[in-house]
Amino acid sequence: MQLRWAEQYVDLLLLFSSALKAVVKERHHSCRRQPRRRRGYRRNLTSLVFSLRLSSGKLPRVVDRVPMAAVSRAIGGTMLKGVCSVLAIGLALSFTDLACSRTPMDEQQVMNTISPSGGASTVTSGGSTGTVGNTGGGGMTSSAGTTSTTVLRGVFVLTGSMAVARWDHTATLLPNGKVLIAGGGVDVRGESPLASAELYDPSAGTFTATASMTVAREGHTATLLPSGAVLIVGGDELSGMSPVTTAELYDPGAGTFTPTGSMAGGWDRPTATLLPSGMVLIAGGMAEFDTQTSDLNSSAELYDLTSGTFTATGNMTVARLEDTATLLNNGTVLIAGGYNPDVLASAELYDPGTGTFTATGSMSLARWLHTATLLDNGKVLITGGIENLAVAELYDPSIGKFTTAGSMTVSRLLQTATFLANGKVLIAGGAGITTCLASAELYDPDAGKFTATGSMKVPRLRQTATLLGNGKVLIVGGTDCADDPLASAELYE
Repeated sequence: MQLRWAEQYVDLLLLFSSALKAVVKERHHSCRRQPRRRRGYRRNLTSLVFSLRLSSGKLPRVVDRVPMAAVSRAIGGTMLKGVCSVLAIGLALSFTDLACSRTPMDEQQVMNTISPSGGASTVTSGGSTGTVGNTGGGGMTSSAGTTSTTVLRGVFVLTGSMAVARWDHTATLLPNGKVLIAGGGVDVRGESPLASAELYDPSAGTFTATASMTVAREGHTATLLPSGAVLIVGGDELSGMSPVTTAELYDPGAGTFTPTGSMAGGWDRPTATLLPSGMVLIAGGMAEFDTQTSDLNSSAELYDLTSGTFTATGNMTVARLEDTATLLNNGTVLIAGGYNPDVLASAELYDPGTGTFTATGSMSLARWLHTATLLDNGKVLITGGIENLAVAELYDPSIGKFTTAGSMTVSRLLQTATFLANGKVLIAGGAGITTCLASAELYDPDAGKFTATGSMKVPRLRQTATLLGNGKVLIVGGTDCADDPLASAELYE
C-alpha cells in the first residue's frame, strides 16, 4: 500500500517538474531545467538532499536516504490536493527570476541580501555536541585538548586531500592533535561502505593511511574516550541493508582497530554521547532500511570501556532516526527532533543517574537532519534541517524550553555546526532550498545574530567539521552538487 502511494506521489512530482520546465522554458530560454531523473529505490527508500545547480540547470536530486512517505510529508501534502499546476507556475516564476538574475559567482552576494528574519556536533553527518559520529543532519564537531585562541581571519583555504573520496564518514580529533577519518561511503546510494581510515596531520596539512577498521561501515558513530581510544559503533556494512551490531576501538598509539563488545541490536545512524562517567550512551537509529516505523529504534545502550561491553538502559519516549544528542552541563543528554515517521518537534532528556528518558519542551518547529551545539552559556543552539529551515532555536535547560534565536542568512539542512574557541558557532555548507551551498555564517550568542563569513572553496553537504587544537576548523569530504563524494578538504582560519 505504501509503495503504491509512493509511486502515485512520484507521478505527481513528475507532473510538477514538467510544469516547472514548461514555464521556465517560456520565461527564460537561457535558464532551462531538465526533469529530475528517478533514482533506484531500495525498499521504497530514496534520498532527501536537494542539490540543484542553478548554473547548469538541473532540478533537485536526492543523496541521503529517506523514506518515500517522508518525502511527501516534507515537500508538501498540498500537491496531493489537486493544486499541482498552480504551485508549479508560482514556484517556476520565483525560481527562474532568481536563477536568471545571477551567476554562480554571485552566491555569497545573494545570501548576504536575504533577510535574517526569513523562515526555514560531534563530527559527521549529523549533529550533536559532545560526541562524534553520524547523529543527525549536519555534521557535529568534537574536540579534544586545549584549543588556541588565535584570531580567525574568516576565510576557507584548501588543504591536502584524502586518498579516498568519502561521505557519511566520521572525523575525530585525537589527543596528539591529528584527526582520524574513518569509514563512510564512496557511493551516495550506500552500496560501497568503506573500512579504510586516514589521519590528517595539521602541521603537515596532509592525510596518510592508517589501519583499516575490522568492518566496513557508513552511518556509524565515533567517540573519543577518556583513555584516548576512539569507539566506533554501528552503521551499515552492505548496500544499505545490513546494520552493524559490532563495535571496535582505534588505538592512536598502535594505529590499529580491534573489536570490542557488540550491541544487542544492529543500528544504523544512532547517536553516541560520552557521559561524565566515561560511559557512552548509544540511542536510536534504524534496524534496516524500510518504511515501517517498527524498524526505528527507541532503545538505548551504555558502553563500558572497563569491561568492553554494552548493557541496556531505559528506552526513549519516541523512536527516532537522525535526531541530535547533546550532553548538557548538568550531565543529562538532550535528544531533539529526528524522524518517525514524520519529522519530529519533540525532545527528551536522558538522566544517567536514573537511566531513564523523560519528555521535555518541544521545539517550535519540527526538524530532521539539523544540528545541535552546546554554547558557553549552557544553552543548546538548534539550526537548520527539513524543511530547509533558516529559523534557529535555543534550548534552555534551566526552564526546559525552546525559544527562537533569530534566523540564518539562508535555509540549510545537512550542514555542519562547529563551536569555536571564541564562543561563536560556525555554520557551513549543506543543502539549501534549491542548491547545495558553499556559504558559511557565524552565530554570535552575545548578539543573538547570524552573520555571513567567508565561503568554502567547494560547495558540499554531509561533510565533517572538526575543531583543531590551533583553533582552525577542518572540513572534510561530503558530496558535491552532482551527488559525487569528495576527497578534498579545507580549513576555516
